[in-house]
Amino acid sequence: MFTVAFWTILNVCQSVVAEPIVVDRVIAVVNGEAILASELQTSLAIQSLARAKVGSRDFTNTQKNAVLEKMIDEKILLQRAKFLNMSVDSGTIMRIIEDIAENQELTVDKLRKKLKITGINFEDFKTKLETDVLLSRLRDKELDQKLYVSDIEAENFLSTEVEFNLSSGEIAIKHLKVPFSDEIGKESSSVVAQKILASLIENKSANLGVRKFGGYEFEDWGWRKYDRIPELFLNHVISLEPGSYSEVIESKSGFHILYVVERRSTLIQDKIVRYRAKHILKRVDDDQNEQAAFDSLKEIKTRVLAGERFEYFAKRFSDDEKSAESEGDLGWVYQGDFVPSFEREAMKLEIGEISEPIRTPFGYHLILIIDKVQEKVSSERKLTLAKNLIREKRARDVVREWISDMRANSFIDKKI
Repeated sequence: MFTVAFWTILNVCQSVVAEPIVVDRVIAVVNGEAILASELQTSLAIQSLARAKVGSRDFTNTQKNAVLEKMIDEKILLQRAKFLNMSVDSGTIMRIIEDIAENQELTVDKLRKKLKITGINFEDFKTKLETDVLLSRLRDKELDQKLYVSDIEAENFLSTEVEFNLSSGEIAIKHLKVPFSDEIGKESSSVVAQKILASLIENKSANLGVRKFGGYEFEDWGWRKYDRIPELFLNHVISLEPGSYSEVIESKSGFHILYVVERRSTLIQDKIVRYRAKHILKRVDDDQNEQAAFDSLKEIKTRVLAGERFEYFAKRFSDDEKSAESEGDLGWVYQGDFVPSFEREAMKLEIGEISEPIRTPFGYHLILIIDKVQEKVSSERKLTLAKNLIREKRARDVVREWISDMRANSFIDKKI
């Protein structure tokens, strides 16, 4: 239910509406098809959200060119899909939209209204999803043979990948940056960053400040392999426990604070934890009701510990409409099914224990663990997991080579 991907899609679309209107002009031609300045502006808005460039939409010419290059790649891929008569039927897109609505704990109608309120055209939203699905299918069709993993390869992987190391581990991180600027010099930026860190540590037990502080916002990096983290940051997070903040880190462009959400090994485990949980969700729409949501769940926990039923509050007060119908029951889930902040808390709890209010991208939750079991991973499942890991490691180079070959056979005319 609480997956990161759908949350990211919705937030990315929301970032677009804040951009100023630009006078359209052709900035590139790819095999006779134009890319417009307005399209580049939209892509820059998405990049701005992903990089958490709070309060600024400024990009260097080098950065703008990199974004345009990615747009050119996408245009070439879409042309290839069209040549192969590939398409995505409307039923598939609607099923994806239904999944997005469910993962936002909304009905499709309420999702549509939410998009409209934030200025997002529903048809544009559908087009974005259609493009994503089409490119994913194109990659599968074109590269399936190159990414094929045999049983022997997977078995060899399982027999050799036996120790945890930087290539087989991943870490979920949030990142906040206080940049240098003409208005705020280096010394002042350092003071601001230190004050933010002090406040975060002070409020840590309440899960406050993990998203926003004084106009600066944490960027969710999601899961990253250790070898994909900048060296400047890696040395500061390598020994941090989940739920901990780094010290203030200075770079050439500003001061940084990192928050370690969770760690995991990509090794194939012999056993995996499965648990059944119930929860109560209180959404957070703005900074003002952040504290109110936290306080209301804190009060509910106090009343439950005093003897009132958790299920009573879940059914009447949870903002997750779907689970509220079943008194907050989320059913049986595996490790990795929920976002890291939710899962980390759920994994720590004993059967019958209730969490403190914890923050996720959806708001604040109270979690009640109903049951927990450890299951042995079958040899067939291990083989499947091993194949997926090998494909993932191989895909980066294969995709890069594939796109490079198609670019070499395309006519590209950049106007900027």
